[in-house]
Amino acid sequence: DYFAKIRGNEGVEKEGWLWKQGWVNTSFKKRLFILKDNNLSYYKSNYDTYPSGSIVLENSKIEKAHNHDRPFCFHIFTSDRVFTLSADDGASLDSWIATLNRAVELQKKKSN
Repeated sequence: DYFAKIRGNEGVEKEGWLWKQGWVNTSFKKRLFILKDNNLSYYKSNYDTYPSGSIVLENSKIEKAHNHDRPFCFHIFTSDRVFTLSADDGASLDSWIATLNRAVELQKKKSN
């Protein structure tokens, strides 16, 4: 679509909707996440051309959140903070975790 072309589709490894827990307001908001290289950007809507934020995955750790009130949650531990995200179902959760971990491992290999 038009907005995807503006954002740039080249190099996109994974794209999809996840729920992101806020840092200050701890409610979950649905965001469009796009993984490109070692950067996970998120957008408020499919029509946004610029991300609301991004998570640099270099040296990060991704794990399922086992003791969370919300189902299908996982954490991304970065040097700056912990991001809590939630998928809509178990298959999506597993797919995101595997893809993000693969991106982290690829980055480690590139930097060695």
